[in-house]
Amino acid sequence: MTCSRAEVIGHLYNIWCIADEQTTDGLLAHWTIEEVDEETTAGFAKCMVDIDWLQVVEGGIQIQRFEDHNGSSAKKRVMDASRQAKKRKGVETPSRPATAKPEPQPEPEPDGDGDSKISWYPVLTGLGLDMNQAIQLVRLTYDQSRDEREAGHCLNSIVTRSRQANTPKAYIRAILKKTYGL
Repeated sequence: MTCSRAEVIGHLYNIWCIADEQTTDGLLAHWTIEEVDEETTAGFAKCMVDIDWLQVVEGGIQIQRFEDHNGSSAKKRVMDASRQAKKRKGVETPSRPATAKPEPQPEPEPDGDGDSKISWYPVLTGLGLDMNQAIQLVRLTYDQSRDEREAGHCLNSIVTRSRQANTPKAYIRAILKKTYGL
């Protein structure tokens, strides 16, 4: 199978959108390789299987690492996780918005001690990264660190330096480009 880069991106976008609309866990129930190819192009599903982006499982097709990448369902999971993390720390969030606009409070940062990777996403998106950049930054930081505590300290340092800069959004994007090539 031969496709241009743009065609591959289009096919990936198509299958991920279908999965995002039809599932919250990435399992396309009762789907087959042939059906994925019908939605993309002949041989595309096999290529996705070969690079571990797709897996044929009992009951359908599983999009690998679906939770890390997909739009609205991923955002909902991130927001739910953030809300739960705040709740566990004793910070209650109101069930409906207040009528008066409250003073903005600084977002509490994960302390790196047992916080999950997902708790960093709202902090980083609050600095101006899109969700995909936040996911990539967290993943790379955790992959390059010896343990979760070191990764947490590294991310805390990035967030702190970004907030101290005159233009936090530009600063953190420069870090991403220089350090990680994102």
